[in-house]
Amino acid sequence: VLTDETDQWFKETHDHLTEVEQLLNRLYVSFRLLSGDHKELSKSMSALKTSLSRMALSEENTILSLMLDKLAEMHSTSSTIENYNADMTVS
Repeated sequence: VLTDETDQWFKETHDHLTEVEQLLNRLYVSFRLLSGDHKELSKSMSALKTSLSRMALSEENTILSLMLDKLAEMHSTSSTIENYNADMTVS
């Protein structure tokens, strides 16, 4: 932005606002990336939950099968939380 303004206060304020705008833009990009990371983590946890559920179903040892099932439930809950966090980060 070109102006004929020679006031030092105006120049300093303009420079400061330009710097703040750049920082806010970088922060926005960081939040978008964070949201993408949350989405990716959510998908990975969901895939892990599916694998753990399959292992639990095929496991002959009852106690191990129950533990795998509980672990799958935990990852399902974590996946839901990460998905929620991704949605909240963008909002």
